[in-house]
Amino acid sequence: MLNPGDRRKPALVTYITDGDSLRVRVLERRNRPAAQETPVRLYAIDAPEIGQRYSGRARSHLAQLAQGRLYLDVVDIDRYGRCVAVAYRRRPKDSLNRAMVRDGWARYAPQYDPGGYGGRQLGLAEAENRAARRKRGIWQDSEYNLAPWDYRRLRRSGGWADWSRRGRRRAGRRRLLRGSCLFWLLALLVVLVLLLLPPLFR
Repeated sequence: MLNPGDRRKPALVTYITDGDSLRVRVLERRNRPAAQETPVRLYAIDAPEIGQRYSGRARSHLAQLAQGRLYLDVVDIDRYGRCVAVAYRRRPKDSLNRAMVRDGWARYAPQYDPGGYGGRQLGLAEAENRAARRKRGIWQDSEYNLAPWDYRRLRRSGGWADWSRRGRRRAGRRRLLRGSCLFWLLALLVVLVLLLLPPLFR
């Protein structure tokens, strides 16, 4: 059983739900896994939702990071009964929370970090800025880089279909513009070649 305030609780990962959620078995006396699984939500981060672009890659990346034994610092229990925690192998500053944001597969969610612990001590804000500058993970595609909390809001309000259609139209216009620029560049090259060829044969 995990409670808010628990520190360095050892656990084995049993299942990856998505890019910011997993299930574990807490290690009890003599390192025996508990009989019951505990759902864990990674503190102060938000990964693409299931059905959102890059959700599968975010989940796969967390699966690579979360193999084997972890330690949990429990921050809270959320309304769904999940343990909200910082998960790490050696120390909190090297947490899975930070690694997911640093590698671009999750966003720092300050609305879930009221005390600023994640942004400052865990370095989530800095990690997100660096990932965005280097276009890692979800940041490689700004057109579809909708924050997970905005995606959920649009889904609830029924506005996701309109936003998705607008995004596809904008992408189509960009492709058309790139095609037009290429056409005119080739036309200019042809004109230049035709202008330069006659003097060469004089």
